[in-house]
Amino acid sequence: MDESIQSRGLEKWGVILNQTLKKTSAETTCKKANSLLPKSCVVRARVELPPVMKARISSKDGSLKKDFVGFIEIPTRQKGVLIYNIQPEPRKKDAFSEDYSGLIYILPRSDAALSIVQQVDFESYLKAVVPSETFPSAHPEAIKSQAVIARTYAIRHEESLSGVTPYNICASTLCQVYRGNRLRQKSTDRAVEDTRDLIVWGKESVPAQTFYHSICGGETENGSLVHLGDGEPYLQGSSDFMTQGPRPMHQDFVTQRLDEPKEASYCGRASLTNMKRWTWNVVLNQDAIKDILEKRQLKGDLVSIDFNARGQSGRVLSMVVKTTLEAATITGEYKIRLFFNGLLSSLFDMQFTKQNAVVTEIYIRGKGY
Repeated sequence: MDESIQSRGLEKWGVILNQTLKKTSAETTCKKANSLLPKSCVVRARVELPPVMKARISSKDGSLKKDFVGFIEIPTRQKGVLIYNIQPEPRKKDAFSEDYSGLIYILPRSDAALSIVQQVDFESYLKAVVPSETFPSAHPEAIKSQAVIARTYAIRHEESLSGVTPYNICASTLCQVYRGNRLRQKSTDRAVEDTRDLIVWGKESVPAQTFYHSICGGETENGSLVHLGDGEPYLQGSSDFMTQGPRPMHQDFVTQRLDEPKEASYCGRASLTNMKRWTWNVVLNQDAIKDILEKRQLKGDLVSIDFNARGQSGRVLSMVVKTTLEAATITGEYKIRLFFNGLLSSLFDMQFTKQNAVVTEIYIRGKGY
């Protein structure tokens, strides 16, 4: 049978074989298809149902309580349903309530939590993503840009998850933020409608890789350095400073970057910029340092952290962590941020307090998000 995903001129067609094939047989069949039409066929795993587990769902007022196995479907019709105690970000403990409409599926997980999977049309999805990722009060053209970028990101990345999960794309910053109905505004709805069918194309007729961020901290970084791959040629770092000039890579440069006033950069002087994310600091005491080392399975006490690679923007891209017993190299912008339990950016510098050659406190000063 055929299944199609259509959106006014933007069509995507897939062919599903009724016969279940082993992976090697599927690859052979796909190879034959590609001989007729190059790059027309890919083999993807497909998970239609989650692992079978038991769970209980209840309403806040106690009027509904139901045990179920596998998953349960909630048809919300037009009114929608308010779901409480949602934790959207794996790295955050904050929880909130959200209003969703359409079909909602509740799936029990192996960690005793519940996952919510929503069936939603593509344009409605975007109308909730755009105000979640930008300011509805921003300039209309800026909101349109965000709509095009978000649409491109979703189309490029939906296949990466849909083969191994019962959903096409996640709702957190691991993909792009989706907050349901509550954040929707007329300005962002209009931007999605005005840019309907518009996406950014990359090479070989593939949707572009449209990574985006909250605050650049004065300069973006080359994509290949951040994501540790070949990178797309269009993902090149560029300065956001109002006056351009040579920026040699040394410690004084990093200090200068962190000291530069917000007025020197376009994103720093923007009226909607969150100044707590433009510049920030984190203090790690001895207990926090010990906790970090234990989580990373590093034995001994911390002796030093040395930066052995920074990008053109000043972001730390590789560092060596030394303890009294061993040393480890951490490479990659995201991995470095996660090492310190989720820093806003790797554009930072450190100062250490030591006692008997052991680090007892780390002061981190950084920029951007």
